[in-house]
Amino acid sequence: MFNFLHILTSFDSYCYGTVTFLASIFPVCFRDDPQLSNCIVRAVNVLKPRLATGDLGDGFRTIRLDPLYIPKITYGSTSRLQTKLTNIYLKGLNNFKIEKLHANINDIKFDMLFSFPRINMKSNYQMIFGYLGAPMFSEGQMLETFTNTKVRVVLKGRLYPKNGQRYFKFDPIYFKIVENTITFVDFTNFFPTTSFLGPFVKNYFINNAEFLNSKVYPDFEKALSETFTYVANQVALSATFDEAFPY
Repeated sequence: MFNFLHILTSFDSYCYGTVTFLASIFPVCFRDDPQLSNCIVRAVNVLKPRLATGDLGDGFRTIRLDPLYIPKITYGSTSRLQTKLTNIYLKGLNNFKIEKLHANINDIKFDMLFSFPRINMKSNYQMIFGYLGAPMFSEGQMLETFTNTKVRVVLKGRLYPKNGQRYFKFDPIYFKIVENTITFVDFTNFFPTTSFLGPFVKNYFINNAEFLNSKVYPDFEKALSETFTYVANQVALSATFDEAFPY
């Protein structure tokens, strides 16, 4: 799990020295603009290449989104199958498209629908499968591909005073997977001690993939919420509220 509080606290004093630079790379969106939502989408698209690498320029860095690293999650545990994933890398998160965006500047609330055409996941797995009452253990590398993933993201901000100015920061972001299709699953070293159990469990996994993935969504959603909240708050630190959304 990322120690976001420690990172954000240590980063805070440095960030204010780069306000001019960060504000210069972000298009200004006027709060009374009738096309405000479109302006925000354009602003996010400007940042996308920088967010992919985590390098915003001029020595200013944040968490890289592509690939995104997640230390560990428990994956799709059922009465027959228990799986733990570690050293997880998600590639393709930066290829998102904002399908819908509703902005309420008065409440500092942004309700969005993101789509991801393709996400590749690579991780280490540890799996226990119950077969005829006996637990069977396997570990190795897991590869999985998701397509046509859609996620609802809600950012809710609040104002706070600093140095006589109004700044804003975001509460933990609501991150909900609403659509997802699994198009590829593969394992290495999959139950190598038996000739039949590996194909049997893999077939079980693939046939129940949608159900098993739905079990792991909350862990993924929490990890992604923490990551996107941290990145959004780093960007928010770069300017006052009135600089980010002037009249």
